[in-house]
Amino acid sequence: MNSPVYLEEATRTPLANLRDLSGVPLARGSIIPGMLWRSDDISLSPETQVRSLAQAGLSTIIDLRSADELKKSVSPFLSALGIEHRHVPVLSDVSDPESLGDSLANIDSAQAVGTWYAQTFSNRAGTFVTALDIIANSTGATLFHCAAGKDRTGMLAAAIFTVLGASRDDIVADYAHTDTNIAAVMGRLAVAAKASENENNHQVFEPDHPLLRAQAPTMESMIDALEPAGGIREILREAGLGQELEVRLRNKLVVGG
Repeated sequence: MNSPVYLEEATRTPLANLRDLSGVPLARGSIIPGMLWRSDDISLSPETQVRSLAQAGLSTIIDLRSADELKKSVSPFLSALGIEHRHVPVLSDVSDPESLGDSLANIDSAQAVGTWYAQTFSNRAGTFVTALDIIANSTGATLFHCAAGKDRTGMLAAAIFTVLGASRDDIVADYAHTDTNIAAVMGRLAVAAKASENENNHQVFEPDHPLLRAQAPTMESMIDALEPAGGIREILREAGLGQELEVRLRNKLVVGG
């Protein structure tokens, strides 16, 4: 497909996995309410929801989807609402993880998903540093998303929380919160796929497959797998995260402490 797809407004559905990350505890201070959001694919959202987020202070969207995914669905509302769209693809040569089929056929447990996350995080650490820099430089609030708001979004959330000083348990808990929303997320993606005549995009795995869940052992496995290389923070530092960026990110997002 060479041109982007704009869904009819009647087929657009509200975000199913949107949350303000100010509720995640930090060792010092707290994330400013309304300053940082994570979600599933906002390009599928109705204008009313996007407008509401803009009115709440949203200035920047970080889109972690691949170029192919971006061609399949884009939001026509962002520019008119003064929202900057930044495309920061984590998986540049594939669609969203649940559509990878045979290439991920060996993943059969939550822990195996976490191992795949760790490999992706290590290979694309520079991409996550870029996203951190965008957040630190944004003029207002930032929302980051992929397709389901689970895999790539979960990796970036773990990076942000690590830099800001969240505990392992709280990083895992935020990731696992998505599991309560996953049925609604997959239903939303199916509606969009049908509307764009691409119905098979999200039907590769059985609904309870570990790749279509957001289970705590997955994020625990990712964190553990990255420890031999120094952990999330050290991997980010080797990819370009410096003290100056850490300070800017904290100044942007955190109050108190």
